[in-house]
Amino acid sequence: EPGAEPERVDIRPEDPDRRGAISWVYVKKWFEANVFDYRGPTVTIFRLKDGALTVLAADEEWRNSGSMFGSVDSVFMQLLPEFRRIQKSSSIYCNFKLRNFPMKLTFDRYLCIDAEMNEVLAVEVGGTNWYRSF
Repeated sequence: EPGAEPERVDIRPEDPDRRGAISWVYVKKWFEANVFDYRGPTVTIFRLKDGALTVLAADEEWRNSGSMFGSVDSVFMQLLPEFRRIQKSSSIYCNFKLRNFPMKLTFDRYLCIDAEMNEVLAVEVGGTNWYRSF
């Protein structure tokens, strides 16, 4: 049974009205607090500093791990600057806590976000109970 749906929040530290109000430590903690407690598929949208707009659809619960996770239904899409769609099992790696393993979020070789989320300009996460919807 999935838990409460993650809060949908668009975090834009470059927004002049919020400049200085949001630290990347907060973003990482927000991401962990709102995403890791959800027990169902999620869709996460990242706007990156290099201009990329990406979507990561995870079919399994998020967790800090030294191992890859996700079934064949895990999907990465890059919408900008060029479109690409990758669907691959055991392709999501996420670790923000375990010191003996690299601290980062990746989808195979197509997405790499460091533990401080320095590459991220904005992130939005939504949970879904429709397993096949993404």
